[in-house]
Amino acid sequence: IGALFPVHRQIAGSESCGEIWEQYGIQRTEMALRTVRELQDQLPFRLGISVRDSCWTERIAMEQTIAFLREGVAQCSCCQTPGCNKKSVPVVAIVGPGKSSATIAVQNLLQVFRIPQIGYSATTPDLSDKEQFGYFMRVVPSDVWQAQAINRLLHHYNWTYIAVLYSAGNYGEKGFEALERLLNQKNSLVCVAYSQKIKSLAGEAEYRNVLKSLSSQKSRPQVVVCFCEGLTVRNFFQAQKHLINRNKNFKRFQWIGSDSWADRNDVVTGLEDEAEGSFSIRIHAPKVPGFREYYSRLNPENNTMNPWFREFWQQKFGCQFAVSKEDKNNENIRICTGNEDLDKEYKEDPKLSQVINSISVVAFGLKAMYQDRCRIGYWPDATRSSCHALPHETISWSSFGSILALILATVGMITTTLTTIIFLKHNSTPVVKSTTRELSYIILSGIMTCYAVTFSILAKPSSISCFLTRIIPPIAFSIVYSALLTKTNRIARILAGSKKRILTKKPRFLSTFSQVVITWILVGIQCVIVAVGVLQEWPSAGFSPHYLPSRLVLVCSTSSGSFLTPFMWNLLLISLCTLYAVKTRNLPENFNEAKFIGFTMYCTLVVWIAFVVLHMGTVNKALTMSFSFSLSASIPLLLLFFPKLYIIILHPEKNVRASYTTTKLIRCHFGNSQGAFDSKHLSSKTTRASVQSGSVRSSTKSSSLAGGAAGAGITRTSSVHVPVVTKATPGLVDCSTQTEDAGKFARTFSIVGKKKPIDEDVAQLVEACRRYQDEKIGATTATNLLLEEAEDEVGTMLADSIGNSVRTVLSTVTGGVRPTPAVKPPPPKRHTLSPPSVEVVVNTPSMLSPPQAFVPKPPRARQRDRKSPIIEEDGFEEVC
Repeated sequence: IGALFPVHRQIAGSESCGEIWEQYGIQRTEMALRTVRELQDQLPFRLGISVRDSCWTERIAMEQTIAFLREGVAQCSCCQTPGCNKKSVPVVAIVGPGKSSATIAVQNLLQVFRIPQIGYSATTPDLSDKEQFGYFMRVVPSDVWQAQAINRLLHHYNWTYIAVLYSAGNYGEKGFEALERLLNQKNSLVCVAYSQKIKSLAGEAEYRNVLKSLSSQKSRPQVVVCFCEGLTVRNFFQAQKHLINRNKNFKRFQWIGSDSWADRNDVVTGLEDEAEGSFSIRIHAPKVPGFREYYSRLNPENNTMNPWFREFWQQKFGCQFAVSKEDKNNENIRICTGNEDLDKEYKEDPKLSQVINSISVVAFGLKAMYQDRCRIGYWPDATRSSCHALPHETISWSSFGSILALILATVGMITTTLTTIIFLKHNSTPVVKSTTRELSYIILSGIMTCYAVTFSILAKPSSISCFLTRIIPPIAFSIVYSALLTKTNRIARILAGSKKRILTKKPRFLSTFSQVVITWILVGIQCVIVAVGVLQEWPSAGFSPHYLPSRLVLVCSTSSGSFLTPFMWNLLLISLCTLYAVKTRNLPENFNEAKFIGFTMYCTLVVWIAFVVLHMGTVNKALTMSFSFSLSASIPLLLLFFPKLYIIILHPEKNVRASYTTTKLIRCHFGNSQGAFDSKHLSSKTTRASVQSGSVRSSTKSSSLAGGAAGAGITRTSSVHVPVVTKATPGLVDCSTQTEDAGKFARTFSIVGKKKPIDEDVAQLVEACRRYQDEKIGATTATNLLLEEAEDEVGTMLADSIGNSVRTVLSTVTGGVRPTPAVKPPPPKRHTLSPPSVEVVVNTPSMLSPPQAFVPKPPRARQRDRKSPIIEEDGFEEVC
């Protein structure tokens, strides 16, 4: 707060500052400092005050006001000392000055900068004009009320013939005008016989001439109303005293003074006889309790905040704090001790309560401005006197972020649509069938919905758009991740079944229908969660609290907890998919997209963790959701479907079953003859070996041919390659063994798995083969059989197929063969791939016919008939 107090008196006849003014200057300054300190505990902010001396003149008051503006408005730091950095003082309001004319001059300047001014002493009626002085208010009544008090006083004493003297300036002139209007009314009995304006700085002679002119009237008025400042009243008293001293017949006037005189002692000091019997008007100002005690305890040591206090102390007590060496021996110069008594001859300023009121008005006005806010949707005007409605803002589709989000969603929808069309067009091709078509179309529908929800998020918030934004995203993502979880769970169960013993129970719920039903059950759980959340907190449009109160941004008013809770189910699905993806990460390439699903889950998990964090901390949640949802939908589209589109469109030659079916080979070798057999001359020249090592593929089907002579006890092992196009055989291990004892039966299974004893299983298989041979199979030429098993239905189908294949082998071995010279077979070649295969050798009593050689014949191509159908599923083939 800025304060303008007359710390110094005005020098008579000039615009300069004189001696210290205790009541109007020092006491008001100390009262202001005390009031600010006492108000600190009641305010929600820190309040300060800067007091400047106005010297009771307009010119100096204007200079000090300009200094306030220079420091507060212009933010200018002015220091005369080099290196000084003076802080600027942001002035929010100015209290004072006390003189009415000076107050008007200051107000004309302050209202240009819209700085409020509080008057504690200015009573001129002009300041009541709010159109002209819109930034001024006061805590004292206007002179209009003082004029009414004087009018009633005149009528009360029946003083009907009066004279009016008034000071030149706004205070005296406007006061006289107000009194004159009252006296000119029809019901008024008072007559103004003489009126005269006089300057406050006029000389003594002018004051004497006015009184002489008043006394020379034919009908001399006895009552004089002086609407004057205090100094003017004193000058009239001095002039009257002078005239009485010169002319004993000069009669004293009955004086009625205005509030500028009031009960000021300095006006009548030494002139008490002249003021005897006078009346003066004083504004009601009760004494401030406790101020006299507070003021009397002050001294130059404990009062360092008041820069004029030492000067005042020296003036009041006629002493000095600093004495030169020359004046130390001067007995007329008194040294101040600081223990002088301020309570001696104490006279309190009658307007101290107005000083308290004016400072309190500013303090509590600031408090009200901070606490009394406009209601939501409104904002204060430039003058902070009223509230005006704010315009409603929504997310603009023309902003850069919105355009980018819409482009991303549109491109995603177009890409998803084209992907669906291409998949439908190539619905029966191996590359599409290998993706489990029904689940793939479900995933594509979920991805399309995830892209489409961007338009609902960025639309103008309403009940419908907020409802769609609330329910669509969690359900759409649950469609995608439920289908992916079903896929990964199916793969994991197949993988677990393939590691069990040969004779196992067929895993359940592996059919396509079962997978679709499981997917929609998981989606149904999400629908229930969303429905419960919507019923607890119905989605609606409201204003974002992040922009309030200065802006009204219309958004869907849904709490973060209610919006994110349904996504916890999706996070659970993602976590389970990620877990299954880790478990199936080592499956062979293209086996039901295990690795691609794994990559999808890893990326999705990172995106979703980032989305939850951003949604909790960001302000523009709509754009965050749009980008996060589009990015989450793009991950499965790019990682799961784009590789398939690449094959379908750019490399259709790879769109064959051989590239999308993974098999294992099981080879069986039989024989007990020690003879050797060489079948190199039977190798086909039109084919190439299909044995693969590591990750190298072959497109030919390998076949092993084994023959044995029962009597010779020699096992002959050779292999021929038949030109039959089959699927690739990753993980194939070619191995052969020889029995050391004649009459023994040796069988070798080369499979990927763990070593397990299977003696009892083999005995059961042999017995089953005999029964199967008697019923279904006749004696056939000895052939060697390559057993292939598809990965699907590994548990049950592996056991069934091995049993059927062993029956075929046994029936072939026990059939008729033609003897050939014994040929020592070459050392067996073993091919080991990663993962390493395990050989299991079981020796059983010989059930073969006497030793005899045979010439193998090329195996006949399998016939697809009712007894040995090929059952095809998406990505799988079972050869019976």
